[in-house]
Amino acid sequence: MTLLTHALGGACAIALLDTALPNYTADKIVYIVGAVVATLPDIDYSRSFIGRVFYPVARFFETVCGHRTLTHSFLFAILFSLLFGSLTAFFTDENYLRWSAILFIAYTSHFVLDWFTKEGAQSYWPAQVWCVIPRRRSWRATTGKAGELLFFVFLSGAFAVSFEPSREATYTWFRSSFVTEKTEEIQRFEIKKEQVTKGYTIEEIKALRKDKIISESEYQAMIYELQQIEINQNITKKMYGIPLTPEKVENLMKGNSSEHE
Repeated sequence: MTLLTHALGGACAIALLDTALPNYTADKIVYIVGAVVATLPDIDYSRSFIGRVFYPVARFFETVCGHRTLTHSFLFAILFSLLFGSLTAFFTDENYLRWSAILFIAYTSHFVLDWFTKEGAQSYWPAQVWCVIPRRRSWRATTGKAGELLFFVFLSGAFAVSFEPSREATYTWFRSSFVTEKTEEIQRFEIKKEQVTKGYTIEEIKALRKDKIISESEYQAMIYELQQIEINQNITKKMYGIPLTPEKVENLMKGNSSEHE
């Protein structure tokens, strides 16, 4: 697979993780990290983009191990995610296991996609076993050819369905068409806001941050999630033709920015 397909695959993996875990919301940085990390396994190939950027390292892996072996394995993915997950936790206030899981999912997305190519990958390295799907070689994709284009289209569709707020808009359309009434649908967003704030008012949350009961990163994550809920609520109201109310979260962010000035 080419660089662009792998980057899309990494972002798609993060979007699917965001969809699968109800209490987790991926922000823009996580999607960017996922796309970048998904390109890293090709550091064992000196003619790849990442291989040309880090040519001495790429030549080392290429000479010692070969392409699609060590760096395309679950073993390397685990070591990479644990190492850089701990470094992220050390230099930031982020959770160690959270970032390790994000890095692992994004990294493994690369060689899982490579399983569908004619060459496959030695993902159980040091075992000399090539992982391929399907077993018949003629049915697998060739890098840069029509088969990869089909994967790119599929990943684009999966990302569009999984990514916020398009996921929420699709879900809202389905529920509004077949499941719930308008009032129930709007009320669902208010319940989500209550879950995010855990029953606290915005002023109480600010006080908790000021007293260092919650960290700055936790506060910003909470505000980000409230913003996403507000955006999705407004999308739903537009779909229903309901007048929009003033965006409380946007006003909060304006007040928050003025505090730091």
